[in-house]
Amino acid sequence: MNMKRLLLFWTIIMLLELQPNALAEAPGHEAPYDGVWFLGFNLHASIWKGEKGLLLRKALAASLPRVRIGEIAGASTIPDSFIPPGLSGYQNQPWPEQNFRQAKAFLQEAGLSIVDPKIKNITLLHTAGPQTVMMAKAIAKSIRHAGFGVKLQSVKGDATEAWENALRSDEHVLFLMGYKAEREEPDSPWDAEKIIRPLFHSKGFANFTKLRDEKLDDLLSALQNDSSRVSPARIATLAHINQLLFDLLPAVPLFYIPTL
Repeated sequence: MNMKRLLLFWTIIMLLELQPNALAEAPGHEAPYDGVWFLGFNLHASIWKGEKGLLLRKALAASLPRVRIGEIAGASTIPDSFIPPGLSGYQNQPWPEQNFRQAKAFLQEAGLSIVDPKIKNITLLHTAGPQTVMMAKAIAKSIRHAGFGVKLQSVKGDATEAWENALRSDEHVLFLMGYKAEREEPDSPWDAEKIIRPLFHSKGFANFTKLRDEKLDDLLSALQNDSSRVSPARIATLAHINQLLFDLLPAVPLFYIPTL
């Protein structure tokens, strides 16, 4: 990762760790948002592989306390889309509310129970700032109710290289992370591609979920070949990408990051 991108990637972490109210939405805040904070799945982990792994990700997603996470972050909007509202491609999606009965149903569909040892050894990686620790503890408490056994693993907020190395490793199963879109110029238009490509393209510099999906890569390539920011074709492609991410479930959006 080059220095410019590393600094961009790290800025959002430090904002939350050192200025806990910096990401809170002001009263009456409206789009655009230019980033998202999410719980990521390390898709290299065997527990998340295949159709059974997708069901387990759905089970965990259904057990998340997203309303509580929003309260901790000072965010009033609970995400219903990977692409934030106000950006091309945004569409309301049926993200589950916290529902332990639904979570256990997904586990059963995967052929597992809440006492199965396969779901008892989950490591959640996060930075060590007070708010992030609160989020991690809230997540751990909730997913334990759904049967998942979880251990928290923190990295100091000022240990930039250690944090990136930890994200790139396969020593964890889940991670908490925020990302803000990179802008070419201060007055350049907001673009959802600037959020999605780094996070979820196979070669994205911030793709720590390790998602590899040829269809998604092809759709992102189509965006690169479309110079218009507002063409119907581009908007439709972004919406398709948004739906595909919902279906693939490499991560669960927890709250949007407002423009600063």
